[in-house]
Amino acid sequence: MRKMKKVGGYLVVRFNAREMKEWGSTLGEYGVIDAELYTGCLDVDKGNLEFDGIDNLEEAIEQAKGLLDLTEKIETEHELRNQKEKEEAHFAGVEQMRNYEQNLRTAEKKEELTKQLEQARGFLNGLSICKVFSLSDVDYWNDVCQQIMKCRLEKYKRRRL
Repeated sequence: MRKMKKVGGYLVVRFNAREMKEWGSTLGEYGVIDAELYTGCLDVDKGNLEFDGIDNLEEAIEQAKGLLDLTEKIETEHELRNQKEKEEAHFAGVEQMRNYEQNLRTAEKKEELTKQLEQARGFLNGLSICKVFSLSDVDYWNDVCQQIMKCRLEKYKRRRL
């Protein structure tokens, strides 16, 4: 077996008369094998041959080019799939980060409302008007506090006049 031509990552090889006689009618005059798997020994390379029944050099070269095109197409599809997976992972990460930021803002808002609730509790409990027990009361008691503050502000303004 002798190397004749390299096409991309494939070799076109020519079988000698002894090999063709030994292997019989299953072996053509030319074959195509992956260049990385080529050893030069037909007994070893027979299982790695992509094509082994080719009768002329031009046909063997065309077969090697076809394998090269197929390999490039598979690699391109693999690259596109990897790129798509990376983009999906990126967008999933961005979405997760947005959710985290929103949850953080919600937690900060809840913390702020809790502080306001504590202030309202202290203020209203100090006035002995009523007791504020839950966070759902915040809007209601916030309005009450604003009204009380308006009343106090008006009293303060009247005293100064």
